[in-house]
Amino acid sequence: TDFQPTYRTRPERRGDASTNTNSPFRKAKGARANEVKRAGYAPSIKRACEPPPPPKWDENSEIAEASKARYKRDTASHIGICRIESPSACLGKNREETATLSQKQEESSTYAMGYSDEFTQILHRRNAETHAAHLLPHLRSGSRVLDVGCGPGSISVGLAKAIEPGELHGIDMEESQITIARASAAAGGHDNATFHVGDATDLPFEDDSFDAAHTHAVLMHVPDTEKALSEIMRVLKPGGILASREVVTYASFVGPDEAVDDEAWSTFARLVSASGGHPDMGRDLKNAFVEAGFVDVEWSASFDVFSSPEDIAFFHAFVNEWFLSDEVISQATQAGLATREQFEMWRADMDKWDGHPGAVSGLAFGEAIGFKP
Repeated sequence: TDFQPTYRTRPERRGDASTNTNSPFRKAKGARANEVKRAGYAPSIKRACEPPPPPKWDENSEIAEASKARYKRDTASHIGICRIESPSACLGKNREETATLSQKQEESSTYAMGYSDEFTQILHRRNAETHAAHLLPHLRSGSRVLDVGCGPGSISVGLAKAIEPGELHGIDMEESQITIARASAAAGGHDNATFHVGDATDLPFEDDSFDAAHTHAVLMHVPDTEKALSEIMRVLKPGGILASREVVTYASFVGPDEAVDDEAWSTFARLVSASGGHPDMGRDLKNAFVEAGFVDVEWSASFDVFSSPEDIAFFHAFVNEWFLSDEVISQATQAGLATREQFEMWRADMDKWDGHPGAVSGLAFGEAIGFKP
């Protein structure tokens, strides 16, 4: 693919009343940026989205042996795509059949994707180098970092490595994901990583206790985004940094043109909204940071791309297993979000797309970094 996303190291800023010049991130920024550059962390789309050969992936995986078998599928387990959603199921297989969308909208935190095998494989294909590249230049050895909505810890372990011997704390509402994260950290020898079951809107940590915080596709599923950002602000030290990466549904696509009706994306967005979420959180991320009181906020964007035959096969399977599943179709039609005829049309379109030589898909993300005054 020709597209190359740009991850920028935040430039030096003019001093002002809100600038904490003693922040360790500002002192270490230049050296850390050079280290990241030498390590090849600033990813191209090829690096971020095309998987290594399966044997190499198996050898390098930090997932505990007991967990590997569940996630190693013929091609799906080798697709380099990022985590696009995060904790606590509401529309997936973990959701009770009797619950309605309107009832779920009242919950304090929701999750529209569930934990199917295909989706869990997506979570495990994320890593810090490709999916937290906007944060890495700002980290330094010895920092104390919080990963909010850490899922199975695939990004967390990379952050833990970047700050050794500092502390990495991951928190997620889904206990099963925390169990996997702990096993992953242990298998990789990340003794500085600790994982907790907890809520992003009620963090179990002291005020001013972290140098940095991170979220990936988490805020889009928190109905009270202001509360979550307020909690993160509370636990950050003065001068501490928050880095987030969130989906922009309206800018995501399946190609070539008209391969799939745009109404399918709109229906996905309505499903997220019906769960109390924010399907275009990535677009509004900078504003959310500013309103929460973060300063020196910067915004950027990137895509996770599906282009190789393995990518296309995986995305096709993922859409069929979740978006076109009987459960989601039933829930969406009962809520009046789409008709069964529309879902059948989208299924046929996706089947045609799967065999198209020009098939591509891109998931759009907005990224923001900001500092606690």
